[in-house]
Amino acid sequence: MEQRYGTQEADESFTIGQLAGMHFYEHLIGDVEDINGLFQRIQEVLKDLQIGIFRWRMQIPRKGFCGHCFEDIDCSGLPELDYEICSMIRFLAALFERFFEMRFQGKEIDCWCSGDRTMSF
Repeated sequence: MEQRYGTQEADESFTIGQLAGMHFYEHLIGDVEDINGLFQRIQEVLKDLQIGIFRWRMQIPRKGFCGHCFEDIDCSGLPELDYEICSMIRFLAALFERFFEMRFQGKEIDCWCSGDRTMSF
């Protein structure tokens, strides 16, 4: 997106991702009791919709978690570009913001476009 439409347009996609995540949570995730239920529900819905296969790992000492997505609709199969392009970070952060009722930041660690075969964040 950045190459085709410019940095400003690409940055606005993060706002779109946030709105999409909020609506996705309201309409498809629904009420879950705890973080494990949230992880499980996200996995189920995203797999059923063929968006990607997600796995989660808690990192208690850092008070965070790491997610891995395999076969994601966003990046799988893209060529190596030497930089990450994932647009799902803002979307996923919005899911956690809605559940925890606090601001979340995400960081992409691995991406198809940087030579990896999974998206990690």
